[in-house]
Amino acid sequence: MRVQYESEKRFTVQRDALTITGENIAAGQSSVTQVMEGWLNSPGHCRNIMSSRYQEVGTSKVDSTTADYPTYWTQVFASPR
Repeated sequence: MRVQYESEKRFTVQRDALTITGENIAAGQSSVTQVMEGWLNSPGHCRNIMSSRYQEVGTSKVDSTTADYPTYWTQVFASPR
């Protein structure tokens, strides 16, 4: 899945500056409310969102007409060294 690849690449580039990283990925939801409800109802995704270990977060939504799903969502969590 392209979204994972881009995120992994970003983690690789930033690896030396980060001590802790986490990521949530979702596909197919059409609204922020739907994706957040899904993440909050998933123990692993919710753990990333609620973790006090992370000091920074980035979010994105990507729309596609050629991928398996029309919409992809990501959250990337990190703490600097």
